[in-house]
Amino acid sequence: MYIGEFVGHIIIKFIPVLKGVSLIAWDTLGGVLGWYFFKLIRLDKFIDKKTIGQLSGLALEVLLVGAMATLNLKVLAVNIVPLLIMSSIICALTIVWALWMAKMTCKDQWFEKALMIVGQSTGATPTGMALVRAADPNNQACSPEAHGIYSGVTFWTAFFTSLCPPMVAVGDFSFTYIAGIVQFIIPVAIGFLIFRPIMLKAKTKINR
Repeated sequence: MYIGEFVGHIIIKFIPVLKGVSLIAWDTLGGVLGWYFFKLIRLDKFIDKKTIGQLSGLALEVLLVGAMATLNLKVLAVNIVPLLIMSSIICALTIVWALWMAKMTCKDQWFEKALMIVGQSTGATPTGMALVRAADPNNQACSPEAHGIYSGVTFWTAFFTSLCPPMVAVGDFSFTYIAGIVQFIIPVAIGFLIFRPIMLKAKTKINR
């Protein structure tokens, strides 16, 4: 993680637009670089995925406990009704869309990837990881790694997200609508024009 973030810091100095890339993307890059480095010096046999999974699982549990312990219960109690209504609608739409989209476009482990999307969309990245861990206790799913790659590819969405609150605050909702439509259409187009043909081709080979 340190290597990835250090490399990212250097890259951002030369390409400032990449400042929006999330830390998890740089951390994933560091993991890839570290893996090939250990392979180069022939120490990759000492890297045990099961041990790494146990360590990351412990870190995730500590993170979730900390997040729950720092909730502002007073704010939650005052706004409980609108929060419940809004959360119910958002969660229902997100779950249905994520499951359908993942099944239509993912060649392998579509359900685990959908869980990662649901958790990340309704909470944060640790929420998605917790859902994946619940469905994959043996840590065999590639969803966290796939999410790291996704974060690097879609860093540009942070630009829209950061601009939406001030635009809404001044009463301009048009930018928010446009930003939402753009962030919806581009991933859907990529999914059905690139990844769905790959998935269908793989299924055809299996059926043969």
